[in-house]
Amino acid sequence: MKKYSLLAIMAGLVLGVGACSTDPVSNLNQVKPGLDHTSFNELFEGVLYYTRINLGNQTIMFASFSRDAINFTTTDNEFVTMWGGDGTPISSSRFYGTVNWTNWFTAIRQAQQILDSLPQAVPAYSAGDMAKWKGVIYTIEAYAYMNAEMNKDTLGLPYNGPLGNVNTPAPILCARDAWKAIVGLLDSAETQLNVDQSAGLPMPLPAGFSAVSAQASPSTTPGSFAAFNRALAARANLELAYAIARSPGGTPPTPTTTGSPDAAALNRADSALHASALYSPGSLAPPLPGDFTEALAVYQNFSGASGDIANPWQGAYQTTAYMLNEAIADIEPGDKRLVKVILPADTAGTPYAPGVAAFNTFGMYQTPASPMPMIRNEELNLFEAQIRLGLNDLAGAVNAINLVRVNVGGLAPISAAGQTYFTLRNQILHELRASTMGEPNGDRVAAIRDYGMPTVADTTWDHDGPKQGPDLHTTVEPFPTTDITTRNGNTSYVCP
Repeated sequence: MKKYSLLAIMAGLVLGVGACSTDPVSNLNQVKPGLDHTSFNELFEGVLYYTRINLGNQTIMFASFSRDAINFTTTDNEFVTMWGGDGTPISSSRFYGTVNWTNWFTAIRQAQQILDSLPQAVPAYSAGDMAKWKGVIYTIEAYAYMNAEMNKDTLGLPYNGPLGNVNTPAPILCARDAWKAIVGLLDSAETQLNVDQSAGLPMPLPAGFSAVSAQASPSTTPGSFAAFNRALAARANLELAYAIARSPGGTPPTPTTTGSPDAAALNRADSALHASALYSPGSLAPPLPGDFTEALAVYQNFSGASGDIANPWQGAYQTTAYMLNEAIADIEPGDKRLVKVILPADTAGTPYAPGVAAFNTFGMYQTPASPMPMIRNEELNLFEAQIRLGLNDLAGAVNAINLVRVNVGGLAPISAAGQTYFTLRNQILHELRASTMGEPNGDRVAAIRDYGMPTVADTTWDHDGPKQGPDLHTTVEPFPTTDITTRNGNTSYVCP
């Protein structure tokens, strides 16, 4: 297992990450890393470090928003009152409004700094390797932006071009324009990845990228990094389609109306999905107990070894974050996806929420080395169901749903007869819970927002116990106080 050692670096590179005993700066008197290839590789590891450090917090936040699980710790009830929506708005000055934010932009900034320095590399990278570097960096940068936007949703996203002035806050784009920018960045990345389709990449990737580290492109080729890029593009275009409907001038879905998701974005999402070698309906299979093992997936790696990051869920939430009874009840008996639900050794947390929390937690992160998914085939198949539904292709949505239900869940297929947009919308929310609960990507939360369903699907969960206030149906983190102060109190988005 590769270790990562942290070292403060001057010249704006907040952290570098080194392998084993090799520091990013071999001479501690120099003010910035070297320009040799090893230094660039280690700085890129620093970018990846910032994309994984907060995934435990992001996982429990999204699990709370979607009412799958809540951290029922006796030491801090704001996990319940804020992220659980139990009567207290999320505070901009508290952990619940500040976490899951800064690190995504640190990753973006460091990625942009690497790109700025690559032309001075010694020895110089070939034109093909430079294009590969750009394609990989743009893709990871887009992944960071996607996660940041998922945390803020309709509040918008600060989006800055390459190496913008750090002292000038980036304009906040509305959700529609944020997703447009992300889609554009992913498309630019694919263009670069297609320049050189020879074997190999100019930088080493962690083991979790093994399904996409053999070559840059084409995206339909197993082992290509472009397959990861197109999988992310499918998700980004899906979100763009609904962001257009939900932004000023659009017609958003509601619990009783279909709204008008953008058909062009949905068709682009479908094209990107089918262009990714990670999307394979024929490869769907039931999950195994314990760690994720799906081969057609990209994972964030962790380790309990000295100098590395341990799985951030396992260390912080494994013995206090419990699934809600309503989430367990929503999963059908016999569903093979229930293998991901376990009874932990320590069940002392459940008496804190009698009648609400089950004696269950997520079983995918039981060791410090348990990986966390960035994207995987099973969720891509559910994106296909969402795309088909958005295009009013009900038969296609039924087919995509059944591929997951039958091949992953081991359940009987749903009938196509009598299905409507509304019945299939509800079925998709049901399948997203069974398939993606406890994962850091927030797939079900995104669908709840896109379909205008927070007051229905983001339920008043405390049916049997005392509540501190009305259910706020919260699914969005606010801007942190530091952002608000820097912007002189103005966090309004720009949405021409």
